[in-house]
Amino acid sequence: MTGSTAKPLNGKQMKALSALLCSPTLAAAAKQSGIPERSLYRYLRTPHFADAYRAARSEQVQEALAQLQRVALKAVLMLEQVLTDPMAKGSARVTACKTVLDCAMRTIQADDADAQLMALETTKPKPDLSQLTDEEFVWFRRIRKKLSGSGQAIGTTSV
Repeated sequence: MTGSTAKPLNGKQMKALSALLCSPTLAAAAKQSGIPERSLYRYLRTPHFADAYRAARSEQVQEALAQLQRVALKAVLMLEQVLTDPMAKGSARVTACKTVLDCAMRTIQADDADAQLMALETTKPKPDLSQLTDEEFVWFRRIRKKLSGSGQAIGTTSV
C-alpha cells in the first residue's frame, strides 16, 4: 500500500474491483458489476481502493510477464531457426528478420521510457487526484489515455 492504512474492501468494492480487472472499459465494468460508473470513479479516487486496484493490476501483469518469459526462449529459437534456415522461404526469413529487429527496437524504447519515467518520478511530485471533481478526473484520464496511446510522454516533445 502506498501510504494509506490497509483498510479491507467491502463486498461492493470487491465486486467493483473484480469487474474493473476483467473489463476493457470503466463503462463495461459498471455494466458487469451493476455499480454505477460514477461510483467506480469515486472508488478509484479513494486511496485504499486505488491501492488495492493497483496491486491487483500489478499482480495480473506480473503473471502475464512470467508466462511470456517462459515461452520467450522458444520463440527466439524458432525465429533464429527460420532466419538461418537456407531452405526457408525468403519471405519467412524476411519476416523473422523484421520481427527480431522490431523486438530489439521495442526493448530499447522501453528502456528509454523507463529511464525517463524514473527521472520524472524523482523530480516531480505526483498530483493529488482526490481533490479533483468528477469532471476534472474524467478529463485528466482522457488526456492521460490520449498521451499514452500516442507514445508521447507528458512533458516531452517529439523530434
